[in-house]
Amino acid sequence: MAAAMRLYEQVLEDCERVLGADHPDTLGRRAHLARVYSAVGRLTDAATLLRYTTSRCEEALPTGSC
Repeated sequence: MAAAMRLYEQVLEDCERVLGADHPDTLGRRAHLARVYSAVGRLTDAATLLRYTTSRCEEALPTGSC
């Protein structure tokens, strides 16, 4: 699972670099990484990342898209 988590982190970094932090695909990748963190027991990291993702989603996307 550690290898998969590193891949998710790398994909998120690549999405942020190529698409931007608030692109819908980047927001989705960030949410996926939060689920991976939760699955491996990194609950604080998962909750922090989900809160951040939710706030970015609310600011970046039209109402009702999140």
